[in-house]
This record gives sequence, C-alpha cells and structure tokens, in this order.
Amino acid sequence: MQNLWLLAMLIVVPFSSLKAQENCNFSISGKVFDEHDGSVLAFANLWIPQLKKGAVADIDGKYSLKALCPGKYTIVVSHLGCESDSFKLILRPKGNRWSVVQNYQLEHHTEELREVEISGKQVRLVTTEKLDLSEEQLRENEGKPLGEILKSLNGVNAIKTGANISKPMINGFSANRVQIINQGVQFQSQQWGNEHAPEIDPFAASNYSVIKGAGAVKYASGALGGLVIIEAKDLPSNAGLHGELNALYASNNRLGNGSLLLEGNTKLIPKFSWRVQGSVKRSGNVKTPNYYQKNTGVKELNGSADLGYKSKQWNVRLFYSQFNSEIGIFSGAHIGNLTDLKNAIKRSEPREEDQEGFSYEIRRPYQRIIHEVVKLELNWFTENWGALNIKLNRQFNIREEFDKEKSRNDDLAALNIPEFSLGLESVAADLNWRVPQYKRLKTELGIQIVSQNNSVNSLTDFIPDFSNQRYSFYAVEQWKKRKLALELGLRLEQNEFSVSKLINREFQSFEHSYLSATGKLGGIYTLSNYQELKLNLTYSERPPAINELYSDGLHHGSASLEFGDEALGKEKSYAINSSYKVEKGKWNYQIYAYLQYVEDFIYLQPTGFQLTIRGAFPAYQWENTNVLIRGLDQTFSYQLRKKLKYENRLSLLWGNNLSKNNYLINMPANQIENDLEYRFQNRKDSSFYKFSLGHRYVLKQNRFNTEEEFAIPPKAYSLFKVGFSYRTFLNQNSSLLVGLTVTNLLNERYRAYLNRFRYYADEQGRNITIRIKYNF
Repeated sequence: MQNLWLLAMLIVVPFSSLKAQENCNFSISGKVFDEHDGSVLAFANLWIPQLKKGAVADIDGKYSLKALCPGKYTIVVSHLGCESDSFKLILRPKGNRWSVVQNYQLEHHTEELREVEISGKQVRLVTTEKLDLSEEQLRENEGKPLGEILKSLNGVNAIKTGANISKPMINGFSANRVQIINQGVQFQSQQWGNEHAPEIDPFAASNYSVIKGAGAVKYASGALGGLVIIEAKDLPSNAGLHGELNALYASNNRLGNGSLLLEGNTKLIPKFSWRVQGSVKRSGNVKTPNYYQKNTGVKELNGSADLGYKSKQWNVRLFYSQFNSEIGIFSGAHIGNLTDLKNAIKRSEPREEDQEGFSYEIRRPYQRIIHEVVKLELNWFTENWGALNIKLNRQFNIREEFDKEKSRNDDLAALNIPEFSLGLESVAADLNWRVPQYKRLKTELGIQIVSQNNSVNSLTDFIPDFSNQRYSFYAVEQWKKRKLALELGLRLEQNEFSVSKLINREFQSFEHSYLSATGKLGGIYTLSNYQELKLNLTYSERPPAINELYSDGLHHGSASLEFGDEALGKEKSYAINSSYKVEKGKWNYQIYAYLQYVEDFIYLQPTGFQLTIRGAFPAYQWENTNVLIRGLDQTFSYQLRKKLKYENRLSLLWGNNLSKNNYLINMPANQIENDLEYRFQNRKDSSFYKFSLGHRYVLKQNRFNTEEEFAIPPKAYSLFKVGFSYRTFLNQNSSLLVGLTVTNLLNERYRAYLNRFRYYADEQGRNITIRIKYNF
C-alpha cells in the first residue's frame, strides 16, 4: 500500500508541476498612487526580480503584467521623486479566475501645502489651483529656461527678452508678483527685472509645481500671480550607488547640454545619504526661419551637492548649489541713434550686420551671472508637540551686464569691466510648526526673517546700494467635515529699506518702511467620487520693489531706459477664483476662472524714445494705476482609444487699466492648444513608445493702446510640434530613454507679443532636439 502511495505521488506531483508551468497565464493590473494625496503616479516602474519581468505605468498610473506563473514573488515599485518600495505578491488561481487587480501606493516627497481626509480617502487640500509638471513634460523641455519649461502648464506664459531669457508669467502676473520656492526656500535674486531669468538648473530638480493666485500665505507675500515650487527628489534610502546621465542636442542653435547625477547610501551608515550633480550647457546663435540672430549664445556650468541624515524622530539635510551663466544679448537691440532705432522697429528683418551666421562666440552686449545657495534644514517630529521645521539659508547673487560698446577711456576699455554690476547677499531663517491636530482643526504657524544687502560694484548705479530687513509671520487653519474642507490663512510682513544713492556726486540716504498683509479664505467641496469644486477669496498687498522705486537710466539687459519713483505706493489686490474638476472614465475636464482687482498696480509706462551717450533706446516710467484682470483656463482630455488620447487647453485673459480707461499693456494674448498622443507598451520587455502631435494657436493681441505701443502687436500665429520617445528597462535597476522632438515644425515666421525684443527680430525657427537619459 505504501508503495502505491509513493507511485501515485511520483505521477501526480510532476503532472501538477507541469500543469502549473503550462498555465503561466496569470495577469495582474492596477494603478500606482501617491500615498499622501491619492494622485496617480504616471510612468511608475514595476519590476518582479524573480521573473526578470516588469512594466511601466501609463500617464494615468495604470499598469498591466501578463503571462505570469502562479507562485510567491516580490514586486518592486519605484517612481521619480519617491523611495522605491517592495511588496509581496502571491499569485494563486481561484477557480477559473487567473487575474488580479492590485493597486500600489508610494511615499512621494514633494512639498505638501495641506492634507485633509474626505470621504474616507486622503486628498491634498490645495484650495488654490495647483498644477504639477509631469515627468514627461519636464523631459520634453529639458535644456530650456524655466519660463519656457513652465509654458506646458495651462495659464502659464513666458515673458521674454530675446531668444534666451524668459521668466514665468501666471495669469498675467510676472516678475516680483511670481515668487519662486527653490529647494524649500524663497529664491532670493535680482528678480525685479523681466530680463533676469531665474538662475536655476533644471537638471537639479525633479518636481515642478505652479500655485495660481496669492493664497499660499506660508511661502511669501506679494505673490499676486502665484508661486513656482521647485524641488529635488528625496535622498535615497537603499544601499548602493545610483545615478542619472542626461545628454541633449538641439539643431537650431547647436545646443549641447549634459548632466550627471550620482547618489548613494551605505549599509554601514544606512541613515546617511548623499547626492552630487553637475551640468554643462553651450549654445550658439539662434536661427529664425530666415536668418541668425547675432550674439545670442549661452554658456552654463552648474553644480550641486546634497547630504542628509535621517532617524525616526528627526532628520537633517545640507544643500549647496552654484549656477554660472553667460548670456549673449542680441546686438540688433542696441541702436546708435533715434533714426536707426525707429527704422529698426519698422524693418521686417534686422540689419545685415546683426544677421551674422552661426557662431558660439559671446561678445558685447552680454550678461554674466553667478548664484549660490547654501541651506541647512532640520525636521523634528513628536506625537505631543507636532512637527517642527527649521531652515537656515544664505544666497549670493552676482549680476554683471556689459554694454555693446566699451568705455571710451582706453585704460578702462582694456580692463573689460562691466558697465553695470551688482552683488546681492541674502541670509534667511524660517521656522515652521505644524501643531498637533485638535478635533477637526489643523494649525500651522511660522516665522521668517530675511536680511539682504545689495552693493553696486560699477560706475553705473542703475540700482543703488540698499539693505532690506524683512520680518514675516503666518498662520494657517484647516477645518474639515465629510465632503467639505475650509482653509483660512493670514500673513503679516514688515519690510525696512535703507537706500544709499549717488545724486550730484554725493551719496544721499533714504528710508522706506512697509507693512503688508495677506489673507485668504478657501474651500474645497467634493461633489462625488469624481467631481470637486474649489473657491478662494484673497486679499494681498505688495510693497514696491527696489527697481520700481530707484531705477535710473539704461538697463543694458533689456536695452531700455527705466526710471523709478520713490513715492510709489504699495499694491493692494482683491481676488476671487474658482475651479471645477471632473475625472470620469475616459474623459477629464477642468475649468479655472479668476477675477482680480489691483489698486495702485505698479507698471512700466512707455514714454517714447530717448538718445543717450550709449545710443537710442525705448524709455519707460514706473507708475501706479488701478487695474482689473480676469480670465479662465480650461483643460479637456478624452481617451479616444486605449492607446490614443486627445487633450485641449484654452486660456483667455482680459486686462484693463481702469485709471486711464484703456487696456493694460503687456498682457498675454488668448490662445488654444491641441495635443494628440499615441502610446503603447511592449509586453515582452516592458519597453514603452510614445508618438505625439501638438498644435498651438496664439491670437493677435487686439486689446492694446496705440499711444503706449512702440509697434502694433504682431499678428496671430500657429505652431506645430511632433515628438517620439522610447523607454526600456535594461535590468531591474537601470533604464534608457531616447527622445526626439521637433518644435515649430513648419518653420513658421512669427513674433511673440510678450517678447520685449519683438521690435527687432523674429522668434526661433524649426528646432530638432534629441535627448538621451540613462538611469542606473
């Protein structure tokens, strides 16, 4: 009998094993979510090391793995900006069911504005409109300035000075009205000028967000347009060496851009992690459809280092970065006399001498910029006292601007010194306390202290020597009940300016003191599992910036004359905005509407042309006025087929100067964008392919005042772009991405209204960009 049982086992077990091997038709599918806010994590990576098989989630966070054998496995889930996590995976057939739906959550380390629990799930309470730049959008715009990168987000434009300098504009607001939070601290630079691009290396960060409106009171006051939040991913917690290599080439200006990132953690000291990163960039003259723009090259050399130590109740992080850049200014914007200036504006093309062929050489006029950041951050967590965050940072900015012509003094000319040079040192301390939750209330309190000193290091004092002491306090209260959540915020800020300006060969001192307040009441109501409604009321004040008070004379970077007014009053903004969002099945729809009245809005009033010893330039005067800005941003997407998706974005804006009963100058024109994407995944090796076609139509800005414009706004234009990308896993820990993008596909000749050099030259023509990214 015992022998019969043994014989049966010898027959049945191999047969069962063989049957199991033959039925390797198990499938697993689901979504990957952010653990905090429940948002999907597009293009998350999933890998089963025992089977050497993986998948990449699509743009909606959906993934699928097929042809799996029953058994016990480990699945590793990872995403840019998250720590990788491992989960147990047990595949057992239940009757005829050979498929499993399994969702995964990862700890994402982007900055949280608020968090609230509604309808049994975690949703982030950002009552103001928040837009996140996806990993895919960031990849497709690498190598571009920050303003151009953020143009992928609806309602965000770029205000430009020539081909290479751009700053973000959010719903018609720019410069000091858009504050940048870089690596968790307020970016301190010579940001008062529209031709001063933010000194930020895109390769040093992985998460980009835009907060519309002035409601995020914990970060900064005076941000009437909103915030740009830039963050690096969290330091690695897994032992080993990891890295990322980027290489990029663009055909139009023969741009070469490379970046290397290395990071690691050791088993010896598992609580300690590190990261180093560096990038280099070089480009030559920009080509329009018909000619090159002389002296429009760029050079950059940037680097950063990040060290962190993390324990259960506290962690500390030390960050350092340096940005170095030289930017050529189009020579055709610097004109010798009034007649030539007026002729340059009338001409359809620049003079032949300003249409030089391709060259990498950067000559006068140009800018040289250095920006340095050092930050020490401490986080301490307790059950009884909540969470405490302390940040100390020092930022140092050097800006040098070189005129087209050297000094007429031979000795000074031989030194090649800049005509305009500033050094700005900023030291800041931030303290944030998240108070333990009391019933339905969550409280956040904070104080910020900033000390700035600006020194003029040139014979020209377009901006004078000054110091600024800034003291801020803010409080944020959050209340929630079922489907409704409310947020109340208050910020008070005191600015103390001390100015020393050279007048008639004597230094004179001036003092200014401004108390500014920002208040916000916002709410979010969940109508259903797929619908939400937001409403915000905001009052905000912004004191005048140093250039608005004291700018005096030629601003080389913008090729214009600007004159301040020390009697300017602070801006007072009254705003209301609302958004409705629905995500259901194959389609998503979102509309954001806003209305903002600003009393004593500070703007540059054109006053005509002036001739100086440096040449002839357009002239402007800083003034106060009352304005009304309103508009809407609408986004609609529909999944036409499983692999085919359509998206439409519409942005409308109207601005009025109420004091003068006319239109507000330098407002973006209305525009509409359409994108079509086809993507599919190779089931055998989990490689991912994407093809895209995009179209952007910008209407002519017909809302303008003839007496304020040096030239009639340019005509409407259409731009097409196509793209292709391929991503594959080389093994569990490494992947390769290759992409190709063609912008201005039809080589359209056009000029953009928001480019201050639109008077002199066309925009960039067709540009083919090839990029390679290797993660290991």
